[in-house]
Amino acid sequence: MVDKVGFLITTTPGDWQDYIDAFTNVWVKKLGHSNNSIQKGPSGGAHGKDKDIKDAARDFEADSDVKVIVTAGTGAALICKAELGWEIRRSAICSQGWTGPILLAATTDKLTKRL
Repeated sequence: MVDKVGFLITTTPGDWQDYIDAFTNVWVKKLGHSNNSIQKGPSGGAHGKDKDIKDAARDFEADSDVKVIVTAGTGAALICKAELGWEIRRSAICSQGWTGPILLAATTDKLTKRL
């Protein structure tokens, strides 16, 4: 199986295209991973809809090949934290060899939102 990176597209694919292109340039062209190791969801983007963000996060979590979920925005990070149980899992990640996906999120409000 191929280890995958999941891009949780919180707005539209067009909004994310520059970031996906930059990541692909390094991930595929420089590091040699395959194009199919990058998974994007939800199809068509979430357009800021909480339900679509939750569903995409759960889809990535259910795919055992997805090792990292990349997203942006405090709202999306909080949804993923709540939906995927990151508060509970933090100690498992550090001490018990956690094998689920790790969430990487670019946010602007890390301290007050306890991310």
